[in-house]
Amino acid sequence: MMNLSKYLLFFILVFNATIGFCQVDPNLSQEEYYQQFLSEKDVDKKLILFNKIEDYTQFKTLEEWDKYFDKEVKKYRSLNTNVFLLELYRIAIYSNLKKFEIANNLAYDLYFKSKNEIDKFYLCKLLRRMNGNFLAENKIFEMFYVNSEMLETCPDKANLSNIYSFLGQPGLAIRLLKKHRNYHKDSISFKNAQSLNDFGVFYKRNNEYDSAFHYFWKSLDLLKTMKKADSFKHTRDIEVLMGVVKGNIGEYYLYKKDYSAAKMYFFQEAKSARKHIKEGNWGFQNDFYRNMAFCYLNTNQTDLGKKYIDSLDFNANIGDRYQLLATYYTKKKNLDSATFYSEKYSDFSNAINFKLNQEKNNSLLNLLEYPIKLIQKEEENFNIQRTNERKQKRNQIIVLFLVIAILMILLLYYFFVKEKKQYNLIAIKNEEIKKALSEKGVLYSELNHRVKNNLQLIISILKMQMNKLPEEDLKTTFQYSINRISTIASLHQDLLKNETISKISLTNFVGTIVNDLKKVYGALEQVKFTINIQENLYIHLEQNQALGLIVNELITNSYKHAFNSSTNNEISIKIHENDNQVYFEFKDNGVGFNVKEVDKSKSIGLVLIQRLANQLGADATINSEKGTIVSFNFCNRFYT
Repeated sequence: MMNLSKYLLFFILVFNATIGFCQVDPNLSQEEYYQQFLSEKDVDKKLILFNKIEDYTQFKTLEEWDKYFDKEVKKYRSLNTNVFLLELYRIAIYSNLKKFEIANNLAYDLYFKSKNEIDKFYLCKLLRRMNGNFLAENKIFEMFYVNSEMLETCPDKANLSNIYSFLGQPGLAIRLLKKHRNYHKDSISFKNAQSLNDFGVFYKRNNEYDSAFHYFWKSLDLLKTMKKADSFKHTRDIEVLMGVVKGNIGEYYLYKKDYSAAKMYFFQEAKSARKHIKEGNWGFQNDFYRNMAFCYLNTNQTDLGKKYIDSLDFNANIGDRYQLLATYYTKKKNLDSATFYSEKYSDFSNAINFKLNQEKNNSLLNLLEYPIKLIQKEEENFNIQRTNERKQKRNQIIVLFLVIAILMILLLYYFFVKEKKQYNLIAIKNEEIKKALSEKGVLYSELNHRVKNNLQLIISILKMQMNKLPEEDLKTTFQYSINRISTIASLHQDLLKNETISKISLTNFVGTIVNDLKKVYGALEQVKFTINIQENLYIHLEQNQALGLIVNELITNSYKHAFNSSTNNEISIKIHENDNQVYFEFKDNGVGFNVKEVDKSKSIGLVLIQRLANQLGADATINSEKGTIVSFNFCNRFYT
C-alpha cells in the first residue's frame, strides 16, 4: 500500500495530455478549447478537445455537465451514432474531480453494456480510466479485476508488463518492458523519460533500490535536457513528471536513511505539484505527508512528524497511519499507545496481505490461462473456417450434416476425455488431501500426548523435590507451580479427547481444575463449590489456557488465605456469554483482604491474575470487603 507505483498514478495527471497529443493547437486558451468542444460535431475530435480542458467546473457545474451529456446522448442516438465516447467524457469529469465512486459506477455500467458492441480500442480507454481511479484510491483489489478484463480487451505487451507488476512479479515485468516496449536508449522524448521512470519503479518494487535510483536519475536528467530545449513546448507536463521522479528519488533516500536529502526532494516534488495541479487534485499528497512524517520521526522531530500524520487521509492511509502512530508513540515513550497502534497495524497489515495474496493468486491463474484461451480461440476460428470451406465446395445439405455430426462427435469425445481426466485428477488430489489431513491429525494427537506426558513428568519431579524441602514456604511455592502446570496439562488432556482441535468444553475443563485442587487442598479445608457455566460455551484455545490459570490461581488463594474454619466455606464460579462477550465471576466467603495493601506488596498472585486477564483483553475487578469477588469480561475469539 505504501508504494503503489508513482508512474501509474502519474497516468491520472497526464491522461488528458497524452490522448491526441499533437492533434490540436496547443496555444489555444481554455475558453477556446471549451467553445470548440461545444461546436465540434465529430465525436472523436470532441474527445481530443475535451481532454485539453483542465478545469471542467470553470464552465459548468457538475449538474449542468450531466444535463449537457444527457442531451448530447439523446441527440447522437437519434442520428444512429454511438454515444460511448460521450459517456466516457462524463466519467472523465467525475474522475478528474475525484468523484471516484460515481465515476466507477458509471464506468462499470458502461463497460458491461458496451463490452460486445464497442471497438476494443475504446473499451481499453475506459478500463484505463477505471484503473487510474482505483489506483488513486489505493483500491488494489478492484485494480486486479480491471487488469484481468484488460487481458481480454487490450492484451498488448505493455499492459502485460503492468499487470505482472501489479501481481507481484516485478522481475518479469521489467524483462517484458525492456524487451517489448518501444524504448530507444538515446532518444530524447517525453515517452522515453516516462519509460526510464517506469524502469525505476519496477526495480524499486523488486527491492533493487540502487538500480531504481539509476533509472530515476536518468529520467530526471532527460527531463532537464528537454526543459532547456526550445523545441519542446509542453513545459507543464515535463515539470509535473519531474516532480513525480523527484518524489521517487526522495523515497530512495528515505530507504537509505538519508533523511536530509529525502526531505529536499519531497519538498521539490510538492513545489512542482502546487505550481501545476489544482488544490485538492494532487494524487501524491498523502504520499508526501507520509514520507515527511517518516523523515521527521526518524530525526527525532516528533512534533513535526505528528503534524504530517494528522494531515493524512485516514480512510486512504489506514495502515500507514497506524504504523506512523506506533513509531511516534515509541519515540514519545508512551508504550501503551505504541503497542496499541503497533497491534492495529499488524492486524490491518495481515488482513490486507491475506486478501491481497488471494486476489494475486486468482489473477495470476487468469494470467497463466490466457495463452491457453488464445490458442483455443485460434483453434475454434480455424475449425469454423474449414467447415465453411467444405460447405462452399460441396454445397450439399447431406454433406453439411455429416460434417456437423462428425464435429459434434469429436467435440463430445473431447469433452468426455477432458471431463474424465479432470475427474481422475480431482480424485487423486482429494485422496492426497485426505491422507495429509489424516497424517496431520495423527501428528497433532501425538504432539499433545507428548506434551501431556512431559507436563506430568515435570509435575512428578516437582512433587519429589517439594517433599524433600524442609521449609513450608518453599513447599507452598512449589505447590503453586505444580497447580499451574496441572492446569495446562488438563487442557492438553482435553485436547486429546476431542476430535476438534480447538473445541473444548469449558464446563469439563473448569470442573477438572476444581477436582484436581480439591485433591490437593481438600484435607485442609472443606469447601462447597457452586459451578455455574453456560451450556455449550466454547472459547478459543489460547483463552482456555489463560482462563484456566486464573481459576487455578483464585481457588488456590482461597484455600490458602481466605478460610479460617473447616466448615461453611464456599466458592462460586459463574461463566456465561452474551453478545460474544464472556462474563466471568469468582466469589468466596472468606476473610477477604485489603486490596490496596496487597497492591503495594506487589503480590505475585494478583499480578499474575491481572496479566492473564490482560491476555484475554480484560481488566480484572477485585473486591474483598466481604469475602473476595473477582470479575471481568472479554471478547470470545472462538468464532473469529
